[in-house]
Amino acid sequence: MWHAPMSTSLVTKITQVFFLFQGSDDCLVKIWSSFDGSLHSTLRGHSAEITDLAVNNENTLIAAGSCDKTIRVWCLRTCAPVAVLQGHSQEFRLCAPLSVQVMSSLR
Repeated sequence: MWHAPMSTSLVTKITQVFFLFQGSDDCLVKIWSSFDGSLHSTLRGHSAEITDLAVNNENTLIAAGSCDKTIRVWCLRTCAPVAVLQGHSQEFRLCAPLSVQVMSSLR
C-alpha cells in the first residue's frame, strides 16, 4: 500500500530498474519497483516522521533524516542498516546536501 499523504520521496536507478524510495510519518522507508509497482523492501528503525531521503552517487546507500533527530543509513544491496548518526539538536530536514560527505565516510 502506498504511503500516507505526509511523505517524502526519491527516485534512482539500481542495476536496470528504477526504484522509488518513500519515507513517511509511519517511520518507514519503503522501496518500490518502477518495473511492476511492487514493494521491494521496507526499512525500519526511525521512531518519528521521515523528513528527507538521499542516495549516494554510486546508488549503494540510502540515508533517511527524521524528526527523531537521527539520520539512518542502509545498504541498498542487502537493505541492512549501516549507521545511525545521532546528536542533532533538532529534527533533521536537509539530508541531501550532506549525502556525498556523510555517505563517502561510511564506505
